[in-house]
Amino acid sequence: MAQTIDLYTARLDRLPLSRFHWKLVLLAGLGWMFDAMDILLVGAVVAAIRATWGLDPQTAGFIISANLAGMFVGAAVAGFLADR
Repeated sequence: MAQTIDLYTARLDRLPLSRFHWKLVLLAGLGWMFDAMDILLVGAVVAAIRATWGLDPQTAGFIISANLAGMFVGAAVAGFLADR
């Protein structure tokens, strides 16, 4: 089994990078960028509305946790749909 995997990885190492690979890297980078932007924006907005609305730390933590849980569910559903 390990020898078969080594053959596959050796073949992948020998393949030249094509336009498809660069598109794949670009799309993955954009996805990563938008996920990071979402997390940073929610963190900044929650900090601002916590002070404005007088939210306690537990509520602010719940909002941030709900955002992360929503990202998890969205990624799972999108991954399932992409596989189909």
